[in-house]
Amino acid sequence: MATIRLLSLFTGAGLLDQAFREKGFCIVSAGDIVYGQDIRDFHALKGKFDGVIAGSLATTH
Repeated sequence: MATIRLLSLFTGAGLLDQAFREKGFCIVSAGDIVYGQDIRDFHALKGKFDGVIAGSLATTH
């Protein structure tokens, strides 16, 4: 079976990523502001991912 590659957006603590990893998926994280990473700095190559997963986006005002 081929490895399914997923792009993770708004990773946060990474619990969703971990659940997919445990099921055998290959996860690439675009980063998260929680860890001082700005998703606008992430540049992926088109066509390299089989799907996208994303956590919730919480904002404060």
